[in-house]
Amino acid sequence: MTDTVKQKNEMFEQFIDKIEVVYAVLLAWGFARVAERFVYSWSYVCGALISGLVLIRFFFAASHNVKPIAEKSEISPLHQKFLFFWDIPLLILHSFIYYRMCVALSEFNFMHFYIIFCNLLGINVIWLISINDRLIRKGARPLQWCSKWTLNNFVHISIFAVLIISRRDYLLFWVALSNCVIDFSLTASDYLGFKSK
Repeated sequence: MTDTVKQKNEMFEQFIDKIEVVYAVLLAWGFARVAERFVYSWSYVCGALISGLVLIRFFFAASHNVKPIAEKSEISPLHQKFLFFWDIPLLILHSFIYYRMCVALSEFNFMHFYIIFCNLLGINVIWLISINDRLIRKGARPLQWCSKWTLNNFVHISIFAVLIISRRDYLLFWVALSNCVIDFSLTASDYLGFKSK
């Protein structure tokens, strides 16, 4: 490997590391709000559990969502620009939606908490579909974890919608928990980096 290639690889890794730090701080900011207002009530503890699981799940977005598509943009200045106008803003949007979700919980607005969580899953589905679509168009293999995450989130968004419309809010926690447990069960090795595709 030449020094120039090595230097480019190091710069790219530093770029991803910096994005991960900023994103992690923004997510932690939201969870701190939940911890700050913590009360021992069933609804709040359930919401705090979901917030914690979602924090763990979405913590990996920079390395698992931005990195693969950024790597494929190396030979295309247009795709590099698209990364800054689409992928990075969507990553930051995830953290802001998560923050609003945590604020709703800290204000004891439990229905709003789950509605925002449903919105977070929806934005995530759109982003994951766009990532896999661009990888396929570039001749790369789609990311298998994207397909699993997309399907899991889409199914749960549909269930959330039915429950929210029918005002069966007592089931929302269980649907949210199901979404997180299925996600971890299907993709734990992907999160940890034991599977690359």
